[in-house]
Amino acid sequence: MQRVVGNGGERVAGFSRLMLWMVLFIGGAGFLTLRGSLSGNGELGAAGGLLILLAYLMFTGGQPAPPVRKKKNTTSISIEEEIEEEIIIPVSRKRGVDVVTPVVEAVDNEDIIEVEALDDDIVEAKEYVVEVDAQSMLETEIDSVVLSRRESQKEIREGIEKRRRKQLAKIRGDTLRSRYDADSREELQKILQQSNEIQVLDEPENPAPGHPYGKVLIRIDENKILRLRVPLDVGLRAAESESEPLPDLGGLPPPPLPKAIGDLPPPPLPGEIGGLPPPPNSDQ
Repeated sequence: MQRVVGNGGERVAGFSRLMLWMVLFIGGAGFLTLRGSLSGNGELGAAGGLLILLAYLMFTGGQPAPPVRKKKNTTSISIEEEIEEEIIIPVSRKRGVDVVTPVVEAVDNEDIIEVEALDDDIVEAKEYVVEVDAQSMLETEIDSVVLSRRESQKEIREGIEKRRRKQLAKIRGDTLRSRYDADSREELQKILQQSNEIQVLDEPENPAPGHPYGKVLIRIDENKILRLRVPLDVGLRAAESESEPLPDLGGLPPPPLPKAIGDLPPPPLPGEIGGLPPPPNSDQ
C-alpha cells in the first residue's frame, strides 16, 4: 500500500510541475506579445512573477532518492536437533600388535558391545642381516677399480678421437688448399711464355730418339731455368716367357716319347707272372 501511495504522489507532483512549466511558457509568450501595451509597473510585476516561477521550478526540481530498505535475514530454526556424542577410543601398542579397547556406545538401554580387533593387516618386521667378509670386500674393490679404468679408457678414447678429427680436418684443409694453389711448374711455364729474357738450359741437349720424355722445369736463378728431360721407359722390360728347368734324373736317360714306343703287347695276367697266386676276388 505504501508503494502505491508513493507512486501516486510522484505522479501528482510530476503533473503539477508540468502545468507550472506550461504556465511559465504561456506567461513568457504573453509578456513578450503584450509588453508594449503594459505600463512600467505592470511590466515589472509580470517579469518578476515569471522569474519567481522559473526560480521555483529550477531549485525545487528533482525526485528524492528512494530510501534504502534493509532486508532482514530470517534464520530458520530447526525443530528437531540431534546430539551426537563422540567417545575417544584409547589405543595401546604392545610389541607391534595393535590392541583396540572395547567401544562403549551410549544407547537407550545402556548395553555394552565389545568389539574384537582383527590382526589381518599387521606386518611384522623381520631382521635383515648382511654378512661382510674379505671375499665380498675384495670383489667390491675389484668392481670399483674396473669401473674407474673403464671411465679412464673412455676419456682416453675420446681424447684420441678428438685429436684424430683435428688431424683429419687439417689434412682435408691442406688438400683443399693445395687444389687452389698453383703448381710451381705451371708458374714457370707461364713465365717462359710471357718473358723472353730468361735463359733456358736443356739437359740433355741431344736426347736419344725413340723414347718418350717427361719435362721438368727447375729454376736456377732469376734469369736461368733448367729444362730436365727424363726418359719415361727407363727400367721397364718386356716380360718374356721362360721355360721351366727339368728335374735332375741322376744320369738316367729321359723317358721315350709316346710316339717312339710303337705297338706294345698288353701286360700279362697276374696268374701268368712267375706263378703268382690270383687275386682274392677272382674265380680261379
